[in-house]
Amino acid sequence: MTLADIGAVQVTDLGRLGQAGLGSIGPAPGDDVARYHRLVDALAAGVGFACLTPKGYLGDQAAFITGDCIDGRPLADEPGPAAARAAGGTLALLAGLWGLDDQFGPLDGPDLADGLVALDLPVWVHQGCGANEHLAQVADYLMAHRAELDDLRHRLGLGTAPGDRTAQAARLANRLDGTSPADRQAGLARTDQPLPRFDGDHAELAVIVNLVRPVTLDRMALAEATESAQVFTIDAWALADSAAAALTATDGDPSRRDDLADLLLDLNLAAVGVLANQYVGLIVVRPGEAPPGRR
Repeated sequence: MTLADIGAVQVTDLGRLGQAGLGSIGPAPGDDVARYHRLVDALAAGVGFACLTPKGYLGDQAAFITGDCIDGRPLADEPGPAAARAAGGTLALLAGLWGLDDQFGPLDGPDLADGLVALDLPVWVHQGCGANEHLAQVADYLMAHRAELDDLRHRLGLGTAPGDRTAQAARLANRLDGTSPADRQAGLARTDQPLPRFDGDHAELAVIVNLVRPVTLDRMALAEATESAQVFTIDAWALADSAAAALTATDGDPSRRDDLADLLLDLNLAAVGVLANQYVGLIVVRPGEAPPGRR
């Protein structure tokens, strides 16, 4: 499948993160305004998007699971993984399972990693992951900043989260008491190969929440067309597949897929809220009109 098969994408600039952005990454007030608008224009013209192929199957269904990070910096070993993006790659799935319910209390990184490998599905983490380093703050954001999360979801057209996240965030926070970022990274890596790393400092101008399946943002193509602009990218369309894969890999209840996918969405938005400042832009990418004969 190519972008020609998918058709145009609809890019909507939703303004700045505002009060939802509590972190330090991003422009100062008034900085990079012209470059930000050029970024939005480039995205609206279809620049920087890439179609993905599935990395494995769940039964007879092609699975697109999150195997790359939201991080907008260039990878030192480009081109890197051609995979859907979420906070920390596979880390987001582990955090989601820990928060989902007490069934996954004893679950550790190797359990999820081995389960995904047994299904021929990818496992991916990277060095120095900000979402990993700040995962306790992400759990706190779920509890203390529900209003900001609901506002982000509303602006993105994704509705309000069902129920209270307090119990799920508390489970995640409790599970984090027994692990360090290095423990989580090592547990998911399960390999003798060097972990991938990103180059340079963070300078993300925007958060892109992408709802177009099976498309992601190509860091290198976007950088070449936009004066090396960096963006956080959440491939929200892949979260349901990722939830199904995580539950299958850990013998979880498949009927909880939608619950886990919704929690993964909030975890990714919370990660952005922890990392990015209030002046980072918020952009949603939706399917546009399919070309004739492709509907």
